[in-house]
Amino acid sequence: MSITKKQIQLIHIAKQQLCIDDDTYKELLANYNVTSSKDLTQFQAEHLLRHLRSKGFRIVKTARNKAKIGGKTIKLASAAQLKLIEVLKSNIVWKVSFESWLNTRMKIKKILTSKDATKVIEGLKGMLNITTKHIEFLMLPFPAGYDIETLQNQWFFDILDNKLIYVENGEICRVIK
Repeated sequence: MSITKKQIQLIHIAKQQLCIDDDTYKELLANYNVTSSKDLTQFQAEHLLRHLRSKGFRIVKTARNKAKIGGKTIKLASAAQLKLIEVLKSNIVWKVSFESWLNTRMKIKKILTSKDATKVIEGLKGMLNITTKHIEFLMLPFPAGYDIETLQNQWFFDILDNKLIYVENGEICRVIK
């Protein structure tokens, strides 16, 4: 199936966001034996977008999740990030309260910003021995373009059912609720 217009837009937004020069971009496309993103299939485009996400590409929604503090615009923690924190912290037996850990270890009084949420998620992942660098936020069942058979050692957070899912060798092998 041919690439969608949305996928083309996302690839070009990622290119701009990650400051990818033309030569590097051509090399990325050459991995798929194409010279233009328009020549990619939907599956190839999803694969490329996953790669770009692993390099730091993030879709930033406008205005709704931003606030001005001290004259600076900051990105607020998303609902999905806050849900993920709830799932992760509920799977830890706390010697002290979560709030105490948040204050003493993370130096955060309240999770407001996306940056704070990311820091807390990373800390909780460490406590649960989740070593993946990136957790995909999805609404499962897996959307079109994700072939579960090809997924290797990857975590997904189902934002509808609030569960963390680990896929290994094309099979769901661990679920954290």
